[in-house]
Amino acid sequence: MPKNEKGLKVMHLNVRSILTKIDEIKTIVNSIAPDIFCISETWLDAEIADFHIGLTGYEIERTDRHKRSGGGLVIFIKESRNFEFKTIKLDAQFEHICLELRFKNTKPLYLLLIYNPPNSTSFIENFEIAIQDFSLKELILIGDFNMDLFKEKFQKSWEKLLIGKGFIQYIKEATRITNESETLIDHIFFQ
Repeated sequence: MPKNEKGLKVMHLNVRSILTKIDEIKTIVNSIAPDIFCISETWLDAEIADFHIGLTGYEIERTDRHKRSGGGLVIFIKESRNFEFKTIKLDAQFEHICLELRFKNTKPLYLLLIYNPPNSTSFIENFEIAIQDFSLKELILIGDFNMDLFKEKFQKSWEKLLIGKGFIQYIKEATRITNESETLIDHIFFQ
């Protein structure tokens, strides 16, 4: 869980169904108390109201996948915080939530939570177009990108692209571990 110069504590979990893990999530949040808690793969739809996943002391921003299962994103923003926020609409062809965070007497900080489904063929191109307006802004990219940075092909394309734009990857260890593999598909990049 990174904490930047502004004292912001940001956390991300890839949960693969928030409803089945809400009690564990509440325990984690109560013990760590992040300012912003991002969750990917919520697997929610419009029939599930916010109160089913609400966390005491946090506001909710969410986007659900429509017409198919999986995906979905939610951001919990601490109610007692030292910044204001607003949701920014991006013209992007991928699942995302973008927040503009405004701290007193500083430039805004942007947080972009992304879910990129496995085997997506045009994500990188769509991503490059969507973030053009952020070239001179402080930006945190966070989420489930489904691009394993332990594999050379993603190191050469995705990571090279972001490093070229001034991003630094915060996560260096496996984020998904099974009996068969260890992958680094959940990323947190700072610019």
